[in-house]
Amino acid sequence: MANIDPIDFKRATDGLDPEETLVLVNSKTFTTAETMLNAKTVRNWIFEAYRAKGENLDTEEAKAAVVSKHIIACSTAKKLTTEFGIDPNNVFEFWDWVGGRFSVWSGIGMVPLSITFGFDYMKKFLDGGNSVDKHFRTTTDVRKNIPVMLALLGFYHTSC
Repeated sequence: MANIDPIDFKRATDGLDPEETLVLVNSKTFTTAETMLNAKTVRNWIFEAYRAKGENLDTEEAKAAVVSKHIIACSTAKKLTTEFGIDPNNVFEFWDWVGGRFSVWSGIGMVPLSITFGFDYMKKFLDGGNSVDKHFRTTTDVRKNIPVMLALLGFYHTSC
Protein backbone atom coordinates (compact mmCIF):
# COMPACT_ATOMS: atom_id res chain seq x y z
CA MET A 1 0.00 0.00 0.00
CA ALA A 2 1.41 3.33 -1.00
CA ASN A 3 -0.97 5.59 0.92
CA ILE A 4 -2.79 5.69 4.24
CA ASP A 5 -6.35 5.59 2.94
CA PRO A 6 -8.31 3.21 5.20
CA ILE A 7 -10.55 2.28 2.25
CA ASP A 8 -7.46 1.16 0.31
CA PHE A 9 -6.42 -0.93 3.30
CA LYS A 10 -9.86 -2.53 3.48
CA ARG A 11 -9.78 -3.30 -0.26
CA ALA A 12 -6.22 -4.68 -0.06
CA THR A 13 -7.06 -7.01 2.83
CA ASP A 14 -10.61 -7.94 1.80
CA GLY A 15 -10.85 -11.71 1.60
CA LEU A 16 -7.43 -12.31 3.17
CA ASP A 17 -6.97 -14.44 6.25
CA PRO A 18 -4.55 -12.56 8.52
CA GLU A 19 -3.22 -15.86 9.85
CA GLU A 20 -2.23 -16.89 6.32
CA THR A 21 -0.92 -13.51 5.17
CA LEU A 22 2.71 -12.45 4.82
CA VAL A 23 3.33 -8.71 4.75
CA LEU A 24 6.46 -7.06 3.38
CA VAL A 25 7.28 -3.61 4.73
CA ASN A 26 9.65 -1.80 2.35
CA SER A 27 11.24 1.11 4.16
CA LYS A 28 14.83 2.25 3.90
CA THR A 29 14.85 4.13 7.22
CA PHE A 30 11.79 2.58 8.85
CA THR A 31 10.73 6.11 9.84
CA THR A 32 8.55 7.37 6.95
CA ALA A 33 5.27 8.40 8.57
CA GLU A 34 2.92 6.92 5.96
CA THR A 35 4.84 3.66 5.71
CA MET A 36 4.92 3.23 9.47
CA LEU A 37 1.22 4.02 9.79
CA ASN A 38 0.48 1.32 7.20
CA ALA A 39 2.80 -1.12 8.98
CA LYS A 40 1.11 -0.45 12.31
CA THR A 41 -2.33 -0.75 10.70
CA VAL A 42 -1.53 -4.15 9.21
CA ARG A 43 0.12 -5.31 12.43
CA ASN A 44 -3.03 -4.33 14.38
CA TRP A 45 -5.18 -6.11 11.76
CA ILE A 46 -3.20 -9.29 12.38
CA PHE A 47 -3.36 -8.82 16.17
CA GLU A 48 -7.15 -8.36 16.02
CA ALA A 49 -7.52 -11.62 14.11
CA TYR A 50 -5.45 -13.49 16.70
CA ARG A 51 -7.37 -11.90 19.59
CA ALA A 52 -10.68 -12.82 17.90
CA LYS A 53 -9.56 -16.46 18.05
CA GLY A 54 -8.77 -16.17 21.75
CA GLU A 55 -5.00 -15.60 21.59
CA ASN A 56 -3.52 -13.67 24.49
CA LEU A 57 -1.34 -10.86 23.16
CA ASP A 58 -0.78 -9.04 26.46
CA THR A 59 3.00 -9.38 26.39
CA GLU A 60 5.54 -7.99 23.97
CA GLU A 61 6.89 -11.52 23.51
CA ALA A 62 3.47 -12.78 22.40
CA LYS A 63 3.09 -9.90 19.97
CA ALA A 64 6.61 -10.44 18.60
CA ALA A 65 5.83 -14.13 18.07
CA VAL A 66 2.83 -13.18 15.93
CA VAL A 67 4.71 -10.49 14.01
CA SER A 68 7.60 -12.87 13.31
CA LYS A 69 5.20 -15.18 11.46
CA HIS A 70 3.55 -12.52 9.32
CA ILE A 71 5.71 -9.45 8.76
CA ILE A 72 9.05 -9.20 6.99
CA ALA A 73 10.95 -6.11 5.93
CA CYS A 74 13.45 -4.66 3.49
CA SER A 75 15.33 -1.95 5.36
CA THR A 76 18.68 -0.48 6.32
CA ALA A 77 17.37 0.09 9.88
CA LYS A 78 17.57 -3.34 11.49
CA LYS A 79 17.40 -1.84 14.99
CA LEU A 80 14.05 -0.18 14.21
CA THR A 81 12.63 -3.23 12.45
CA THR A 82 13.50 -5.28 15.53
CA GLU A 83 11.87 -2.70 17.83
CA PHE A 84 8.75 -2.95 15.63
CA GLY A 85 8.69 -6.68 16.39
CA ILE A 86 10.12 -8.10 13.17
CA ASP A 87 12.50 -11.00 13.68
CA PRO A 88 16.00 -9.88 12.60
CA ASN A 89 16.19 -13.04 10.45
CA ASN A 90 13.17 -11.71 8.52
CA VAL A 91 14.83 -8.46 7.44
CA PHE A 92 16.38 -8.16 3.99
CA GLU A 93 19.06 -5.56 4.47
CA PHE A 94 20.59 -3.43 1.75
CA TRP A 95 23.27 -0.76 1.63
CA ASP A 96 22.38 2.63 3.09
CA TRP A 97 23.60 4.39 -0.07
CA VAL A 98 20.93 2.67 -2.17
CA GLY A 99 18.18 5.07 -3.20
CA GLY A 100 15.35 3.45 -1.25
CA ARG A 101 12.37 2.31 -3.31
CA PHE A 102 14.01 3.70 -6.44
CA SER A 103 16.57 0.90 -6.76
CA VAL A 104 15.13 -2.13 -8.45
CA TRP A 105 18.54 -3.83 -8.38
CA SER A 106 18.87 -4.14 -4.58
CA GLY A 107 16.82 -6.00 -2.00
CA ILE A 108 14.36 -3.11 -1.70
CA GLY A 109 13.29 -3.78 -5.29
CA MET A 110 14.21 -7.42 -5.85
CA VAL A 111 12.44 -8.94 -2.83
CA PRO A 112 8.92 -7.70 -3.70
CA LEU A 113 9.45 -8.37 -7.40
CA SER A 114 10.74 -11.88 -6.66
CA ILE A 115 7.70 -12.57 -4.49
CA THR A 116 5.44 -11.28 -7.27
CA PHE A 117 7.10 -12.81 -10.34
CA GLY A 118 9.31 -15.58 -8.92
CA PHE A 119 13.06 -15.50 -8.57
CA ASP A 120 13.71 -17.42 -11.81
CA TYR A 121 12.15 -14.54 -13.73
CA MET A 122 14.00 -11.94 -11.67
CA LYS A 123 17.30 -13.78 -12.22
CA LYS A 124 16.78 -13.25 -15.96
CA PHE A 125 16.09 -9.58 -15.21
CA LEU A 126 19.35 -9.32 -13.22
CA ASP A 127 21.23 -11.10 -16.00
CA GLY A 128 19.85 -8.54 -18.47
CA GLY A 129 21.02 -5.69 -16.26
CA ASN A 130 24.45 -7.29 -16.04
CA SER A 131 24.55 -7.55 -19.82
CA VAL A 132 23.77 -3.83 -20.16
CA ASP A 133 26.46 -3.02 -17.57
CA LYS A 134 29.02 -5.03 -19.57
CA HIS A 135 27.92 -3.29 -22.78
CA PHE A 136 28.38 0.10 -21.08
CA ARG A 137 31.89 -0.77 -19.85
CA THR A 138 33.12 -2.32 -23.10
CA THR A 139 31.55 -0.18 -25.84
CA THR A 140 33.95 2.72 -26.24
CA ASP A 141 32.21 4.40 -29.17
CA VAL A 142 29.65 6.56 -27.36
CA ARG A 143 27.45 6.61 -30.47
CA LYS A 144 27.00 2.83 -30.05
CA ASN A 145 26.87 2.80 -26.25
CA ILE A 146 23.17 2.38 -25.49
CA PRO A 147 23.21 3.54 -21.82
CA VAL A 148 25.21 6.65 -22.76
CA MET A 149 22.82 7.44 -25.61
CA LEU A 150 19.79 6.92 -23.32
CA ALA A 151 21.32 9.22 -20.71
CA LEU A 152 22.02 11.90 -23.34
CA LEU A 153 18.49 11.58 -24.73
CA GLY A 154 17.05 11.85 -21.22
CA PHE A 155 19.11 14.95 -20.58
CA TYR A 156 18.06 16.44 -23.91
CA HIS A 157 14.34 15.76 -23.36
CA THR A 158 14.33 17.25 -19.86
CA SER A 159 16.61 20.21 -20.56
CA CYS A 160 16.01 21.28 -24.15
